[in-house]
Amino acid sequence: QQMPGGDIKQVVARGSSDRLRAVILTTLTTVGGVLPLAYGFGGTDPYMAPMCLALAYGLLFATPITLVLLPCLYVIRHDIGSLLRPLGERLGIIKVCAEKS
Repeated sequence: QQMPGGDIKQVVARGSSDRLRAVILTTLTTVGGVLPLAYGFGGTDPYMAPMCLALAYGLLFATPITLVLLPCLYVIRHDIGSLLRPLGERLGIIKVCAEKS
């Protein structure tokens, strides 16, 4: 369900919570799948182990960024934009288009 004109914080929180389970499950299954190869359980491969380590730790560090930092930055960008919009309108940088219904 779309919420046009709704509170940006509620919209971002809803979007983040909708994707939370999918992102966590994908991260955990991928990291769980490459860890045996990365740490040499059942055999080692000198070329694949570093690549699997990089993939696993990259996913582990990128998941909180995706789920927490990016939504926060989106809300901050929206807040800064709404603060600067009146200034831009007064200076003539942003032209206001009034739609007639």
